[in-house]
Amino acid sequence: MILPPEKLTAAQRKHLEQICQGSSELRSTYLLSQEFVTMLKERQAEALDSWLKRAKACHVTELTSFVNGIRRDYAAVRVACSLPWSNGATEGHVNRLKFLKRQMFGRAYLDLLRIKVLHAV
Repeated sequence: MILPPEKLTAAQRKHLEQICQGSSELRSTYLLSQEFVTMLKERQAEALDSWLKRAKACHVTELTSFVNGIRRDYAAVRVACSLPWSNGATEGHVNRLKFLKRQMFGRAYLDLLRIKVLHAV
């Protein structure tokens, strides 16, 4: 639902068209999700307010919940839509460390974990 249409295979595009034809709610969810991704990628913070109104008006429970979450931290989301910085690299490292920790749980101690973490760097 969030991949750009040009990155979908022909089979995926056909499947998506069938889904959107079968349900107006899914069609509006798809269109709104595409707009949101575009808004983030192109840093169009000025479009956030109108997008929130349209997403709330479509009455899809999951989108309504998403809108409520954005409104709780509106300032941070608005800044994320306008600034070029990202914490993606940090999140990637945190995810990798958590994976190592879970993988080694009960099998190794801090010495081996330290070696695995430092070896990757």
